[in-house]
Amino acid sequence: QFLHFKRLTKDTKQTAFKSNMVESSKNLYRILQRFGGEIGQERVWSNYMLLLKCYEFRNENQTDQGARKTQNTPASNGGPGFAGRVSPLKQQHFQNTIPQDHPKPSDWKHIQESYEEKIQSYEEKIRKLNKENNVLMSETADQRNQLEEKEKRIEELTTRLSRIASQQLTQGNPNITDLSDGNRPTKLGERFSQVYDDQWSEAFEALKVKGKQEKEIVTELSDNVQSIYKFMQKSVGELMQKLASETSKVIMCPFQSTSLQPASHREVPLNGTEGIIRDLVKTQGHHALKSVQEKLGVTKRGEDKRIEKYNEILSELIWYMVIQDPPMVLKFIKNGEKMDKEGSFKPYSKTGSVAEVCVWPALLLHEGGPLIAKGFALPQ
Repeated sequence: QFLHFKRLTKDTKQTAFKSNMVESSKNLYRILQRFGGEIGQERVWSNYMLLLKCYEFRNENQTDQGARKTQNTPASNGGPGFAGRVSPLKQQHFQNTIPQDHPKPSDWKHIQESYEEKIQSYEEKIRKLNKENNVLMSETADQRNQLEEKEKRIEELTTRLSRIASQQLTQGNPNITDLSDGNRPTKLGERFSQVYDDQWSEAFEALKVKGKQEKEIVTELSDNVQSIYKFMQKSVGELMQKLASETSKVIMCPFQSTSLQPASHREVPLNGTEGIIRDLVKTQGHHALKSVQEKLGVTKRGEDKRIEKYNEILSELIWYMVIQDPPMVLKFIKNGEKMDKEGSFKPYSKTGSVAEVCVWPALLLHEGGPLIAKGFALPQ
């Protein structure tokens, strides 16, 4: 307890104990042994209170000893308690240093009870505030969740509205294209011209090896392009008609087998579905390409590999052309038609202004639309 007291009173400037007040650490230890139980438990003593206890202890010693007090022992020699008397002047000085409003020892219990009541009151207020705070936090969390759900809903509706507006804007409008689409019209035009420079020339050489003449070769290759183009147009038309018919069946009788549905539901497409079906064919038509090529017979047994590659690449390009919305158009020049420098065709192998054979078709963005790639014709 003495060491605990020393820790509480490390600053000697604030401590009222001096050598002329307490003669030795033994006396202080005896004081703390008797009264120090209150330190660190019910209250912490002030310097004044500890000095007061010292004087009480000294007076008790003097009363108990009575006539046995040794007056000849100086205060600085030690001994039990305060061995020497404190002079009246020092007592008066000590009394003057006590503040007038300092509580008396008898008032400490009342003060402590008052503080305990205030502490309990404050603790009760804190509990109420914590409870209110928890309620507010819960309400805030609920409102935040509702706000997030509403924001998510708004985002979904905005996305749907944007998609619908985009579809209405681009549907049937070739002037607006999706730049992320690798099969957009401008890219198809570039690839179509590249096929003429590469695969068409290889196919020409493959036919030339067989001993065919130039006019015969270009005519055969031109007829091949026309046949593929017509086949792809027909295939896309059949695919769209089938999709429209099946869509009508499912929408009109969603829980009935299509074989049991009335004939009126099987043949009549619903209004407003044409744009949706064309968009579906445009975005998902690549899945049907292999089946279309197999039916077309682009690869034939015993045919030159260069011709097979030419037919395969050409059929793929024409398929992507005809599933565009609106579909792209291949323009073929007829025998006897005039060619000019500003027209859609260039002369092939020699100069001339009148076409004899269409070597390679011109590519248009749509029917009657702008020119994407020029064609070639063999002049007369």
